[in-house]
Amino acid sequence: MKPNKIAVIGLGAIGYGVAASLARKGWPVVGADTNPETTQRFAREFGKATGSSREAASDADVIILVVVSAAQCEAILFGEAGVLASAAPDALLLSCVALDPAHAGRIGEKAAATGRAFLRAPPRRVRPRAIATP
Repeated sequence: MKPNKIAVIGLGAIGYGVAASLARKGWPVVGADTNPETTQRFAREFGKATGSSREAASDADVIILVVVSAAQCEAILFGEAGVLASAAPDALLLSCVALDPAHAGRIGEKAAATGRAFLRAPPRRVRPRAIATP
């Protein structure tokens, strides 16, 4: 089943490549980043981007977090950004953040308590490869 909406939160070096690759393959992607230049560029190239993580995640079936730290990941999901609260009730949460297993387990338990699945998938490829992948 193809998701209705995929939110990629964090359009930095890796996140932009992830979102762009999905968009090029026809997946319904919305990118989110706090940098207005980055969101404008993504919107120009692929159609949908916002400066609000919550807006990007609103009713998303899949949320891919590509941010810098575990603290950012947790704040985006459970903090003021309200990403988890705005996502689809059965959304899949995919973290491309280097999380230690214990921290990932705690985030996974919190997500599971809301009926959502959480997967830890830190990237293995370096920036040039992520951006160049068609």
